[in-house]
Amino acid sequence: MVGVAVAALLYAILGPRSFPQRIDEALAGRRYFAPPGQSVYDIYIEEAKNNPGSEQVRAAGTKIRAALEPAAQAEIDRFYRDSVTELKWDELERYYAFLSALAPESRDIQVRLAYAEGQRKLSKDRDHRGALDAYWRALRLDPKFALALNGIAKVYVQDSSPLRDEAMAVHYYQRASEADPSFTWPLKNLGEYHMRRGEWEIADTYMSRALTTSPERPSILMSLGRIRFNQQRYRDARDYYTRARPRVTSGDDLRRIDSALEQIRQKLDD
Repeated sequence: MVGVAVAALLYAILGPRSFPQRIDEALAGRRYFAPPGQSVYDIYIEEAKNNPGSEQVRAAGTKIRAALEPAAQAEIDRFYRDSVTELKWDELERYYAFLSALAPESRDIQVRLAYAEGQRKLSKDRDHRGALDAYWRALRLDPKFALALNGIAKVYVQDSSPLRDEAMAVHYYQRASEADPSFTWPLKNLGEYHMRRGEWEIADTYMSRALTTSPERPSILMSLGRIRFNQQRYRDARDYYTRARPRVTSGDDLRRIDSALEQIRQKLDD
């Protein structure tokens, strides 16, 4: 109540805040889409509707893009690096839709908008066909966009997908890896695919390459431990599990590692 009273008093003394002031305040508070009527989006859309093409609207668009684009790209980069599962793709899609309205000529923004839509459809809506269409829109704009290639592979590899096709999944994981050899996840996914098939030598090749892109990632170290165990290379297996152990955060992973190390100890003692 005190804040409302102060705001009312300031309004009475100073008059209404200008559009640039309102945009600056909303940007400073990172109020991009909420609360209604006070967000960057709502303030900008209202002004753009009333004064389309004005210098103030153009200047605000430049400011908004300078704030939103790095924030959205940081989330894409985080997913690219860590494959985080808690990313809210519907929110990121909204970021890129706003950016697309501000800069419709930007191919990079259009690519990421299509990709975010695909990720939302795949992870939230479980709409595999819609996701595939969105990924393809991204690829038509950027044929080497590794994230979209990897997304297509996921459409084909998931058990729940009506489009499930392991050969196609492998093809697109390979294309994603070729598009960016430093991209960890298609290599790791290919390694896991061949592990499930008991093809330990091929799995070793892909998982070892994945490790070079992310040298301390515990899930890759654990996978290599399992691969080397099945190749009867027990000392190598022990080394990988030992490297992974201090890096895991899950109690289940810790128990799996300790169980594997005990099995390895028994094999080496035989």
